[in-house]
Amino acid sequence: IGTPGVADASWSDELSVDNGGGSVGRTLAVGSDGTLYAVWNVNTGSRFYTNFALSSDNGTSWDITEDVTDDLGPGGAALGANIAIGPDDTLHITWVVRSEPGNNVYYTSSNDKGGTWSDGILVSDGNSSDANTPSLTVDTSGNVHIAWHTGDTDSETEYTRVFYANSTDRGATFSTPLQLNTNTTGHSAWPRFAVLGDGKIIAVAWRDNRDLTDWDVYVAVSQDGGTTFTERAGLANRNVEWDPDIFVDRFGVIHLGVMVYDTGGIFIDYVKSEDFGATWTEPVRLTEYFSRFPYWAVNPSLDVMWLFWKDERDRTNETDVQADIAGKYSLDSGETWSDLDRATDLGTIELKFPSLALGPDGTVYTIWSDERDGSGENEQLFFKGRT
Repeated sequence: IGTPGVADASWSDELSVDNGGGSVGRTLAVGSDGTLYAVWNVNTGSRFYTNFALSSDNGTSWDITEDVTDDLGPGGAALGANIAIGPDDTLHITWVVRSEPGNNVYYTSSNDKGGTWSDGILVSDGNSSDANTPSLTVDTSGNVHIAWHTGDTDSETEYTRVFYANSTDRGATFSTPLQLNTNTTGHSAWPRFAVLGDGKIIAVAWRDNRDLTDWDVYVAVSQDGGTTFTERAGLANRNVEWDPDIFVDRFGVIHLGVMVYDTGGIFIDYVKSEDFGATWTEPVRLTEYFSRFPYWAVNPSLDVMWLFWKDERDRTNETDVQADIAGKYSLDSGETWSDLDRATDLGTIELKFPSLALGPDGTVYTIWSDERDGSGENEQLFFKGRT
């Protein structure tokens, strides 16, 4: 366990990955040998599909497999892909298949760096309640954990719900989906989480408007490896809280980053819990400017924890946000934080949703898409590393 080179590193020049596609969620992973793996969605205008790529030279070049899930599931549009890597370097991918009677979450794995993939496994229940935005993590025991929401957050009559399932046999089979939110009114959606320990302690966070007035953040915590969960309020106060990201470290401490609408703008707050979500520390504000969408970059072999976000300090108005990637790190479990570290400075370009990953040697990597070609239709993928 250590923190190699975290203070002295700097970001590389950006490198091109692909000329089409975008990604949301955890779409970047790092193997024990430093091999980089990525997934992203491609929209041709007539269909959606998922690409997979690996790089063995620190992102300089990428070996791309197009439409990687095409023969693994029932067909239909493939979107929302996330990727994770297990302690034995097995690759795990989850994605959504859009088909009748509704969207469903599927899963596949590869033990040869993506050369071959297992048959797709249906993880959601296969009913007509559309599944969306799966979040995927693998613990140090090799257990696979997936959460997602069902339904449409724009509906005023059918509320969205958050579900969770796991595999204790390294992805061969999955448990029956378990609903995590307990509310009967309002939406619960966009779950995100990561588990760095052995999988006994799990925490899933999501955005929730059960009081039908504004959005808050709720968390479901399991102390028995995902068999049962207790729902907790993560951040639910007078402000509007959006799109959390959460992880459980190897000591069982829960770390939560939240996007908060407050007086003067939108900010990123951090809290943690050492008693399984029963109580939380006072929020620590990590940003001074308009900032959205927190993203953790953590690794079970390291003490350092990075929290990144979309930094909009260059924005001129609500539609011209000129977003970059910025973040801070902590070496003492969130007690203190570093100065701001800017991964990109794209000028007037607005990047979309980035993904971050922390390698076992302490190198931080990011992949993102933007529309710098000016067409407004074609997203391009780019990559950077902090070494």
